[in-house]
Amino acid sequence: MTRLGLSTLVLLTLVGCGRSTTESEVKLVGVGYSPDEIGPAPSAYGGTMEYNWINFAGAGLNLGFAGLLSTEEVGGGSGFKPPYALVYSFGYIFDTKLTGVESISVVPAAPTALDSCYTSYEAQGPIGSFTTVDVGDAIDWVLPGADSTARMTVDRTPADYPTNPQDLFVYYFGLESWRPDAVMSRVPGATDAATDMEEYLLRSSNFPFTEEVEWQFPGALVPFEAPVGSIPLPSTAVPEGSPTITLPARSEGVMMSWNGPRYDYQGDLLEGYESGEQSTCLEYIRSVDDAPAAVADCGETTVVSSGDTLTGQIYTGPWDTENGEVMFAWEVPEAASADEQLSITVRFLAEIEEDSPNYQVRLAHERSAMACEEGDWTFNPDLTYRDEFVTQMRGDPQHTLVEVTCRVQDDGEFRLATDHLADAMSIADAKNAQGSVFFFTRTSTSEAVVPDAKDSYDKRRHISPVLLSARTVELGRFWY
Repeated sequence: MTRLGLSTLVLLTLVGCGRSTTESEVKLVGVGYSPDEIGPAPSAYGGTMEYNWINFAGAGLNLGFAGLLSTEEVGGGSGFKPPYALVYSFGYIFDTKLTGVESISVVPAAPTALDSCYTSYEAQGPIGSFTTVDVGDAIDWVLPGADSTARMTVDRTPADYPTNPQDLFVYYFGLESWRPDAVMSRVPGATDAATDMEEYLLRSSNFPFTEEVEWQFPGALVPFEAPVGSIPLPSTAVPEGSPTITLPARSEGVMMSWNGPRYDYQGDLLEGYESGEQSTCLEYIRSVDDAPAAVADCGETTVVSSGDTLTGQIYTGPWDTENGEVMFAWEVPEAASADEQLSITVRFLAEIEEDSPNYQVRLAHERSAMACEEGDWTFNPDLTYRDEFVTQMRGDPQHTLVEVTCRVQDDGEFRLATDHLADAMSIADAKNAQGSVFFFTRTSTSEAVVPDAKDSYDKRRHISPVLLSARTVELGRFWY
C-alpha cells in the first residue's frame, strides 16, 4: 500500500470513529444549559447592591420572593394589605473581585441579545474565596440635593458587632412599603404668624422612578478581631464622587391575553371561562367582567375600596393555552431610559419540605390555631386546599429549581411560548416542581467606583467596580 493510501485509510478510520459535537450539550461560561442559549457574559465585581421596587400583582404570592424567609401571603399576617408594592435593597461588598455576583438577585440578569432566552438550573452565587466588607452603619440611596425628597436607607446586618465575631459576615438589607410621594408639613415661620408658614420634609418617598440617585456610604473601621474587611473612607472620597444610577420606569399598562382557561385565586377553573379568548391586566385584582380589549384599558389600575374582599389573580401559563402562548402587551413608558433592559422571567419552584426552615416559619404564624398533641404541634388544616398546600405555599420561594429569562425588546409586545420553556419544564416535571411565578422586569445597572478596601489582615485591596442594579418588577403567579 502506498504512503498516500495508508494516510487515507488512517484518516477515514479516524473520521469513522469521531463523534459529532453538534449534539453534545456542554455548559460554557456565559451560556445557558443548552449551547443554543446565550446568557449574560460573566464579569468580575467587588460586590453587588440592588435597589428594587416590587409590585405583588396577583394572588398566591409571599414575601419570600423578595428574599425573606417567609411563605406568608402578602396581606395576611405580614401586616401589609394588597394591592401592595415594596421597596427592597440588598447586597454585599467583598474584599476581592468575584465572578457570578449577578446571581445574588431577586431577578436574574437578562441575556444581551434582544428577544433571546436562557435557562438556568439552580444558579449558584459568587465563585471564589472572600470575606465581606463593612462600609458603615448604613448605605443610602438618595436623590441628590440639599432639599432631597427621596431616600432609601439600607442598614448593616448585624447592626452591632457581637462579643465573639468569629463567624461574622456583613451584608446590607432594607425593606419598606412603597412610599410614592414625599410627605411635606407646614409650620409657623420665624414671625410665628399664621400666614407665615415654612414647609419641611416630614417623610421622604423611597423609589423615585426614572430619577438619577446617589449610592452613599460613610465608611467604617471594624474591630481588630472581626474577620471582615472595611472601606475606611466614604463613597465621596474617589475623584468621581458618590456613584449614581438612573432608576428604571414603572411598567404601567401591561395586558396579558391567551386562548384557554382562566383560574380563580385558588387555582380553580372559573365557571364560564374554561376556554376561549381571555385577557386581563397585570395587576393585583381585575374582574373578569372588566377584561381589557386593548393595552390602553390597563393604563389605570383597578380602584379598590377598603370594604372590598381582595382575592387577587392567578394567571394562565403558556402550557395551559390552546396554542402554547401567552401574549404580553404594554405601553412603553415615555420616561424610560434607552439603557433600561426589559425582561420576563418564569421560575419553577421546588416543593416545600415539611421540615424545611420556610415551612417551620409558616407554621410559627399558624400555631395559635393548631392543636398540641402530646407535646407536638399538629398540622393545621387551614394550610391546605383540596388536599394540597394553599396557593401561597405552592412551591418554596427560597428554592428555585429552574428558571427561564428572556430579554425582551421594548416595543410593546412579546409572545411567551412553551418553546421558550421546554427545557425548564422538563426539569420542573422531573423534579416535581410545585409552583411557578413570573417577573416582568425593567432593569438599570451601573458600575460604582469605590475607595480601596482594607481586608481582615490589614492589606489594601482594590475592589472597584461594584455592581449597582435597580429594578421595577411586576410579580405574578402562573397556575402550575
